[in-house]
Amino acid sequence: MKKALMTLAAVALTTSVFAADGTITFNNRGYQDAGGNTMGGTTATTGGIMLPGGILGAGSLGAGKITVGLFLTSNLNTPLATTTLRQNAGFEGVFATSQDAFVTGVSPNTTANLTIAAWDTTAGSYTAAVTQNKLNGKQSFTSLPLGGPITGSPDLPAPGLTGFTGVTLVPEPSTYGLAFSGAGALLLMARRRK
Repeated sequence: MKKALMTLAAVALTTSVFAADGTITFNNRGYQDAGGNTMGGTTATTGGIMLPGGILGAGSLGAGKITVGLFLTSNLNTPLATTTLRQNAGFEGVFATSQDAFVTGVSPNTTANLTIAAWDTTAGSYTAAVTQNKLNGKQSFTSLPLGGPITGSPDLPAPGLTGFTGVTLVPEPSTYGLAFSGAGALLLMARRRK
């Protein structure tokens, strides 16, 4: 009998721990803004992951080249969810998949301080991409109240990424060095011609 009660208590505790986590839909196309309006398009100003210059989506680099993660702002080491970007023309800044992510330690019907970060997949993680000076970018925002089960009420639907306005990746410093070298070579050639 004692074993059965201990097992039941462990199951109840485990269930209550998981029920405490709210959910959010990790998708940057078709999400809802603060007014409840569906945001259909994805551009640099409505949730795109863009290359330096903010004109072309980072998915244009090729399949799986850029990873996008959803993080608690207080912990940029452990993503709550990850995806890559589409390669379809006009949609290169759009997440490849949509998923409901559990926001660890944040209850349903409360807001969460979240960060969306994007990085060069070869780095292995966002923090490694920053350290290695590879393509990376992030934006923090406060979510709408999270979805999930509420005791005595119907479950709340998971909100979208309202508040996320997009990320423009920072180029590698070597890219700047290459650009300056090229500009210097052009100036030198122009000077020689005179």
